[in-house]
Amino acid sequence: MLNNINITFDYEKIDLGNSFLDDKNIKQIIVPKTKSIDAETLGENLNNFISSISSALDCCSENNSYEIDEISLNVSIGVEGQISLLSLGSNISSQTGLTITLKRKDKEK
Repeated sequence: MLNNINITFDYEKIDLGNSFLDDKNIKQIIVPKTKSIDAETLGENLNNFISSISSALDCCSENNSYEIDEISLNVSIGVEGQISLLSLGSNISSQTGLTITLKRKDKEK
């Protein structure tokens, strides 16, 4: 079983200077910056986030005559495994995006 999940949180340009790639006119390469996150911590954070969102959605449907069947959220995973809603204007250079789709369970089961 995996204990860690590697995420790419940024990219770095590396100047090659004089190298064997000069004849191909390649002067820089871009390499990912990655970090290892504990899978259990990430799972707990994701579970807490989904529980909070579910609670907020339950409050919305209690006071209205409609029910939400499905909702999609864009969230970010921070470099320490934090889960948060991804909003406009977010600095996503240090975060990994994820789309979560929540669908209401069938109440008759």
